[in-house]
Amino acid sequence: MRIADKQLPTVVLATLLGGVALAGCTTGADGNTEPPTPTHRSTGLPDEEPLPAPSLTAAEALVRQTAEELDAGLLPEGFFFVNVVDMDGGTTNAVYADAPAQEQGRMLNVYSGPSGDVGLLEGWREVSELSTDFAVSAGPSLSGATGTTVTIDASPAGVVRLMGDGVSEQELLDLAAHLLGPA
Repeated sequence: MRIADKQLPTVVLATLLGGVALAGCTTGADGNTEPPTPTHRSTGLPDEEPLPAPSLTAAEALVRQTAEELDAGLLPEGFFFVNVVDMDGGTTNAVYADAPAQEQGRMLNVYSGPSGDVGLLEGWREVSELSTDFAVSAGPSLSGATGTTVTIDASPAGVVRLMGDGVSEQELLDLAAHLLGPA
């Protein structure tokens, strides 16, 4: 008997055992022949359900909303969006006007950012009818000799300051009421 003839039964046996082993790999632990279902990974395709957004507190939602362009329906009559300026320390200043840049008109600045000093300053008063979830105060302008400022203290998420030049205090309070939602 030659050596090749002696190895033939070993080769046949190894082939059979390999085939049985491979056949066992195509069935699951429960004997099911279905391939395992892969865990879900986002493919970024448009028809895919988006992951839920993290929940925001009311204060975080207010600060985030005012850091971007406000809906025109919230603004005082005749005002339109000009731009948003990112400032130092994470503060934004959304600028609104009621006249084109080459004309003189009223201006509204909506500052939104981290909490700061929100205590009542001289000449300021608390607006108790709006101070439900957040303290609201109103007083003279913080940025110039004329105008009015309304502050919404949304601590610890931040502070919103509505600063009007030529905008009445009542218009700013109405805007604050709209931002704070139904009372």
